[in-house]
Amino acid sequence: INEGTFRLPWESVAGFAPKGWEDAVMRWYRPFTYTTEWGGKTLASRDIPQWCYDADAWIRARHVADDTLDAVRRAAALFGKGLGIHWYYWHNHPYDTHYPDYFPAQPRFAEMIRTAQSLGAHVTPYINGRLWDPAADSYKPDRGCDASCRKPDGTLYTEIYPTSKVLNTVTCPSTDIWHGKIIGLVDRLQRELGVDGIYIDQIAAAAPEPCWNENHPHPVGGGDFWYDGYRRLIGKIRDGHLQEGRILTSEENSECYIDLFDMLLVVNTPHNAENCTIRPVFPMVYSDRVITSGFTYTPLSTDLMTNGDFRYEMTKALLWGSQPGWVDPRYLMSKEAEREARFLKTLMDFRRSLHDVVYGGLFIRELTPAGDNPIVKIPGFGDGLRMADARRTAGLSRDQPRRQGAQGVAARRRHVQDQRTVGQTHRPLTRAGKAASRKHASPLPQRSAAGADVFRSGHPAVRADSNGRPTLRLKREAAPDRKCRDEERRGKKYAAGDGAPGNDSRGHGKSGPPHHQTCRPSS
Repeated sequence: INEGTFRLPWESVAGFAPKGWEDAVMRWYRPFTYTTEWGGKTLASRDIPQWCYDADAWIRARHVADDTLDAVRRAAALFGKGLGIHWYYWHNHPYDTHYPDYFPAQPRFAEMIRTAQSLGAHVTPYINGRLWDPAADSYKPDRGCDASCRKPDGTLYTEIYPTSKVLNTVTCPSTDIWHGKIIGLVDRLQRELGVDGIYIDQIAAAAPEPCWNENHPHPVGGGDFWYDGYRRLIGKIRDGHLQEGRILTSEENSECYIDLFDMLLVVNTPHNAENCTIRPVFPMVYSDRVITSGFTYTPLSTDLMTNGDFRYEMTKALLWGSQPGWVDPRYLMSKEAEREARFLKTLMDFRRSLHDVVYGGLFIRELTPAGDNPIVKIPGFGDGLRMADARRTAGLSRDQPRRQGAQGVAARRRHVQDQRTVGQTHRPLTRAGKAASRKHASPLPQRSAAGADVFRSGHPAVRADSNGRPTLRLKREAAPDRKCRDEERRGKKYAAGDGAPGNDSRGHGKSGPPHHQTCRPSS
């Protein structure tokens, strides 16, 4: 920053990609990501617990109640050992209130965790990594006010969610106050409840806020403090607090955080049919460097669970390399949803046979097989406006794009029938953090005679300038898709008075909501 003006420390060049957006992604953007702080590590080079790879399906338990525990038991019996459980509403206050005062946990929660673990499941409870309720008991004595982000006039950034209708403040991630609070929660969850991991909401989802608090350790009103603050926080947790075999996860897939978390929950996928076409850009770029779960919000009623919407969502999750599920077991395990439960189990088993592809493989492109394949109408997805083409499949490979032939495509999967064609079979990962018997499609930079970093793919997407700084050359697609807008969620919309804690109709997702406005519920 010079005289109040921030200037990008690199040069950018825009170009034209006549072959379309897929070519631009694979030839230009993906190679660039290997030069970044977050994109240089493949999955095999990271020490991710093996059970995180092996989950292959997740349920979203909500509340500490008999019907929840019964549904968890039945889900664990059906899906078998390794099922992941993302648990909400376990704390002693209503949801989206009194953050970060989660303890004491509700009675019986520790017992329920042990029960689930005895059935072979793994439990990761919810906490929020961004909000502090000024009504929380800890806000004044623990100096929450001093840790809050400030606007230029000194006022707080505040947000209200329909799940609680109470005001929460946005906390600055650069402060030691907030670091100590989150680290203390991570320690206590492991020590008192014996959890298998911790889900820290909003970090990889919500946009940063410019903070004008002059007492914080960052430039006033600017700088990279938001990104840096969370990197330091998660680094502290990993270096001295996260116990062996535990994982950290967060909401959504902001790329600059992919190396901080063992898994990312992807549920805010926009899908309004009128103004959004979903493209698998993220798995095409990062399929060998990140584990994801979910695809979008799953139905929170039995009738919505059985209209085809859920099966479509789970299939898209599978095809794009994600661990499917993130579904309330009370609805999934109902008698009316037996077909959906069996379908998810089939996808889970199928995915489990392809670990050598989905972990470390390269997502090449989506394919449309020839033939008279059926068209399936999905009445719930996209508010009933979207047609799901059953011919759409995914092509993944364990090798680089230059080997895309018959040997390169390792799996093609239809999402109506349980079919697969495997071109190559390799031994799956045997231990996280160690290379298995497979090669990775990581185009690491290779020094050329001229001194520039040129990638092995042969495309000069990223070079070093005369000062050794990376210079990005971008190519623009010929006909870019219209921007995706996520103003409407599938299913019931929130209105004034709706969405009380424990009675929300769609789920919870806080993806960068507007200040001083009622926001979407959190995930």
